Amino acid sequence: MSQRQELVSRLKQQDMTGRLWPWLAKLPRASVLVPLFLWNGEPHVLLTVRSEQLRTNKGEVCFPGGKQDPQDQDEIATALREAQEEIGLAPDQVEVVCQFVPIINLRGLMVTPVVGFVPSDFEPKPNPDEVAETVPDHFLLQQMSVDSAVCW
Repeated sequence: MSQRQELVSRLKQQDMTGRLWPWLAKLPRASVLVPLFLWNGEPHVLLTVRSEQLRTNKGEVCFPGGKQDPQDQDEIATALREAQEEIGLAPDQVEVVCQFVPIINLRGLMVTPVVGFVPSDFEPKPNPDEVAETVPDHFLLQQMSVDSAVCW
């Protein structure tokens, strides 16, 4: 079994797709895409840095995502639509693997993480109105290592 197949198998064991949270039904909804890709044989995620032009959460590092629109069929549709709007990732480029348990953020939104694989050669096209830049997690980890080496 390849590393990717093993990861998909383990992620599917955590899948919450289709589970209902009736006590949370009245909360406004949002979804984020956790875009996984393999780089040098290791799994990584692609993160975004929010634009400084936004009203809330300026400059935060996050997953692509946002509030559910009336035309969104479900949490997956929301995550895929938002990823396309924010980083130019077409929905057909994402192999959705699972959904994780939703969380309730500080503003009272129920946010569902949708996990999916994207092609490792995907080239993000950040929408400057929403995203300042995209950052692979391995870059952040390298920066943290450099920063912590300087601090020590």
